[in-house]
Amino acid sequence: MRYFKIPFVVEEEEKIFGGYISLRQAMYLFLCMLGIRVFWFPFPFTVNLIIFLFFAGLMLAFAFLKVDGMYFDAYALTVLRYHARQRRFLYGEDK
Repeated sequence: MRYFKIPFVVEEEEKIFGGYISLRQAMYLFLCMLGIRVFWFPFPFTVNLIIFLFFAGLMLAFAFLKVDGMYFDAYALTVLRYHARQRRFLYGEDK
């Protein structure tokens, strides 16, 4: 019986939809499309448009933007965790 080595690329996400978009990116694009619901709110059109553009821009950035080799959603979560964690300041104490 012959064995063949199958190369696995574990550094990148698997592109499921048409070989171009991963499942994570498709989820953010779907959330971006759901953002159109903001126009149901009883605000003026310009306020709804500003809210929609902000939300759509954020979802598109989460889906496609990379910062320091990480996707923006993972990067933003890392920054939030960094700022939310407790810090211990040792001043005048022995470690």
